[in-house]
Amino acid sequence: MSLPDRFASFFTDKISKLRLTLSSQPTNVAMASPHCPSPPTSPPDFSTFRPASESEISKILLSCPNKQCDFDPIPTWLLKECSSVLIRTITNIVNLSLSSGHFHPILKQSIISPLL
Repeated sequence: MSLPDRFASFFTDKISKLRLTLSSQPTNVAMASPHCPSPPTSPPDFSTFRPASESEISKILLSCPNKQCDFDPIPTWLLKECSSVLIRTITNIVNLSLSSGHFHPILKQSIISPLL
């Protein structure tokens, strides 16, 4: 077995073992653990959002570092430069995404680079 295959199987096996351990624990014991206390109140309901304003989106955009991912269609520095023209459209996209609960599939992907 090659080194990359052994590396991949190590993590796959680790996850499988963890799942087996968690599924074999009785639920009442897991909930009584001091490391996993029950929440004091029910979590907030995220069924409605207050629409984001253009100033809020602009503030967030301009505070972002000038880094980007290979998935980004436009460099962050260029997006910032054009923000005065694009902010209305970006705000509209954010608000539609939050109100509908739908996010473009590309926003659910990432590139993970291990640090050695």
